[in-house]
Amino acid sequence: MAKARDDYERITGHDLPEGTEITFENLKTFEELADMTRAKKKAETTAIDATLDERGKRYGSFTGHADITQNLKHDMMASPKWGSLANDQKEALEMIAHKIGRILNGDPNYHDSWHDIVGYAMLVADRLETGVEK
Repeated sequence: MAKARDDYERITGHDLPEGTEITFENLKTFEELADMTRAKKKAETTAIDATLDERGKRYGSFTGHADITQNLKHDMMASPKWGSLANDQKEALEMIAHKIGRILNGDPNYHDSWHDIVGYAMLVADRLETGVEK
């Protein structure tokens, strides 16, 4: 019964109240909770799979995107001035490389990718011009 108590606490995230007897009814409730947990995990997995499928259709394979993006980032980091950039400049360039990777590996006509590139560049440009960080 100690295993049943441990399983109950692991699945529900709650301690079984002291003095609570593990009975057939408790175990039946535990089995129902376990079934609900398994169903929830399956639904979450299905939702994640749907999201990944949607992204794959829009941006191409993840590994293809990763190859392009990592090569761009490697070249940027190997450049002579990389070390002198501020963190926001580095991050903007890395995010722009990420978006370029999506464009080159996936749908080059997807407006949001181009729009995001402009946004990352503007964050740095505005800071350089006004001194105000966003």
